[in-house]
Amino acid sequence: MEISEKQDERVVNIQAECVRFISDARAFFTKAGVTHDYSTLQQAAHAALFRHAHMPIEKELEHFKEFRHDTFMELGREKTIYNLENTLKNVRRLPSPYRLGAYDTRGLGLDFTFSALVQRRFQLVLGPEDMSVRFSPLKISVGRTGESKVILLRAHHLHDGYFSIMLPYVSGTGVRMLLGEHYEWLQIEELHFLDNAGSVCGNMSSSLDLEEIYQEGEIYRCLSQASAATIRPVGLREFKTPHYHHMIFRPLVWRVQAS
Repeated sequence: MEISEKQDERVVNIQAECVRFISDARAFFTKAGVTHDYSTLQQAAHAALFRHAHMPIEKELEHFKEFRHDTFMELGREKTIYNLENTLKNVRRLPSPYRLGAYDTRGLGLDFTFSALVQRRFQLVLGPEDMSVRFSPLKISVGRTGESKVILLRAHHLHDGYFSIMLPYVSGTGVRMLLGEHYEWLQIEELHFLDNAGSVCGNMSSSLDLEEIYQEGEIYRCLSQASAATIRPVGLREFKTPHYHHMIFRPLVWRVQAS
């Protein structure tokens, strides 16, 4: 892996500072007449490295921002660490943001860090529904006119109020989302078409037919309870394996249900 000259220069400076610290510490302990066995020093070094990887302070985050590295890579596989801007984007693409890598979790808060450490330490196998009991409802209609079936689904909570939901794909038909049932205002950040392996096959954001919905960029205003958005099967064919629509959205104003 190629490393830029700028990063290499910073690495050299850090290594030189580490050597200076070791020399000063050795001189201090010698003058004080204190000695430490090798295992104690080794444990202290491991603790320092662990703290740096999982709980860096703000200055360390800034200094090591976008360092290229082979491990703890971000979701985009860019081989960088402490890329806080990308972390916020990546956390909305995962079914469980608490399972991010060490360098990602610190940018979101210690609660994410501790959760990741506990899962790794005890080798916990947790699914999306295990991480949060917070959901957002979404009613959809699937099938051709006169043969459609209405289903109430639950979107999983991600981070910062965003939710993730997988919608079925039926060849030759659209998926009608009855957004006005529960929301007056919402933000749709992503709407992708996925294959069975979860790989993105296409962006469906421009393939929405809106009914009684006013759109301004990613913001959608549902004008009534009957407001709906239909995902058109544009350019999609019949597949041998299951395919899905994946939407990431954030409710902004919930519709007040009449009592």
